[in-house]
Amino acid sequence: MVSIIWEFTDSKTFQLDSNIKNANTNVNEAHYVFEIERVKDGVTKKEHLNIKTMVDGDCNGTVSVEPANIAQGLLSLREYGIIFSDDNSRIKLARCIEQNYQQIAVSIQTQSDNQENNERFIDFLGAIGEYIKAAKEQRKNGLSYVLVADFDAIALDCGYQPFEINGLRSLLKQNGYIHTVGNRNTLIIRFHGKVKRVIGFIDATMVAQNYYSQLGSDAVQGE
Repeated sequence: MVSIIWEFTDSKTFQLDSNIKNANTNVNEAHYVFEIERVKDGVTKKEHLNIKTMVDGDCNGTVSVEPANIAQGLLSLREYGIIFSDDNSRIKLARCIEQNYQQIAVSIQTQSDNQENNERFIDFLGAIGEYIKAAKEQRKNGLSYVLVADFDAIALDCGYQPFEINGLRSLLKQNGYIHTVGNRNTLIIRFHGKVKRVIGFIDATMVAQNYYSQLGSDAVQGE
């Protein structure tokens, strides 16, 4: 069995050690090259890794991986036909990434002035609008409450990654879409007799953007 060794070059590229690659072109890893970029959120300072995969020189898709569990995240490469010879090979790649982490090039992800026009962001707000239209009982005093679990599920469904959700909340706060208390982007309310953690969308902002209408007199309040 070939002993897999990964090498790191030019601030982003991970591939099979050239000596092993030249001598063992029949192993899966001989066909793979990974170009990795560290992406730091300019607001939260949290990072994720974008891993661009190449197979025999052809681009083969990109995945995002959380630094907290790189080895587990590499399993998602299977969706693109990237299969490691064994788990040890995958774990060795994760360890190589960790050992060279500070040498990997960093890209700062900023919230640009036109990010509100980002298709994904607009899709998300549209989905929130549909949620609120169907949950009139969760509206009161100029706010429409979305349960945190539902907020996260909608964000994921609109293409956000788990590590992007805090940044999404910050973007909503900065642009006046949600009501916050201090540094917290979530609120605690009593709903149907139970304490719930929610995101409070500001009706005035959402109505002005035509995501839903003003609360009608037929809506039931959530206390």
